[in-house]
Amino acid sequence: MSKGIETRIIIGKILKKIRETSINLDLCFEKNTENYKLSETDRGFIYNVTITTIRNANTIEQILENFTNKINKKEIYYFLFISALCQIF
Repeated sequence: MSKGIETRIIIGKILKKIRETSINLDLCFEKNTENYKLSETDRGFIYNVTITTIRNANTIEQILENFTNKINKKEIYYFLFISALCQIF
């Protein structure tokens, strides 16, 4: 698996876990990145995209709802999609 795909999957997992539980970002970030050999750049990228997605979640979800109403907000692909929209936004 390429590093780019791997980092985005980690972002999706972190966002999903935060949404489903009451775990805080820093703890969730550490738990989800500890088993990967990530450079400091990759760790920074993951943290940045994750925190920016959380900060802008309402806006991103409003944009998404304008284009689709058939998306399952509990699936990992939803979190991958909103993090990608965040990067574009």
